[in-house]
Amino acid sequence: MIVVFALFGSSLSMAQERELEPVEDAAAAIGSILGGKENGIAKVRIISDTEQSLSIQVETDGFDDHEYTIHGAVLNRIKKPLKEVETEDQTLPKGGGVVELGFRFDQESKSYSGSHLESHFIALTISKKDALLSKLDLGGENVFGDTYLYKLNKKWRVSGNEAMVIEVKLTPFRSAGTIQP
Repeated sequence: MIVVFALFGSSLSMAQERELEPVEDAAAAIGSILGGKENGIAKVRIISDTEQSLSIQVETDGFDDHEYTIHGAVLNRIKKPLKEVETEDQTLPKGGGVVELGFRFDQESKSYSGSHLESHFIALTISKKDALLSKLDLGGENVFGDTYLYKLNKKWRVSGNEAMVIEVKLTPFRSAGTIQP
């Protein structure tokens, strides 16, 4: 009976959503000094997290009835995009609402010396869908939209897969008769 509760409790903790913390960078500080924004991102929550994928739920509010697109990028420690992590742009519901973004690590993009690649931030850019220059990409930065930065400390596995078996050589420690419960 105790084992059942332990297994049930551990599965609930894995399914629990975690909210990401916004990062106040220079652009956000200047925006708040000049009067802030009436629209934006209210909350960002992780809904699924594995070693090679991530799904987040973005809650927006205050947008008018134009169509907007949201683009996500996973960033390293120096806030440069990790090209190995892919996502697809999503269209925001008119007037704001909830949208889900999925990120996936592309294993075939490079070879790495380590077993993990670290990310430290996630950038979410919202721009008008019909804007003429909204698709312009200047080195991973969209200058024609509003960008929001959040902390995301995550290790992406770059080698192996979920079904991989790791062989471990066991070394005896004393004798079985001397181990106390």
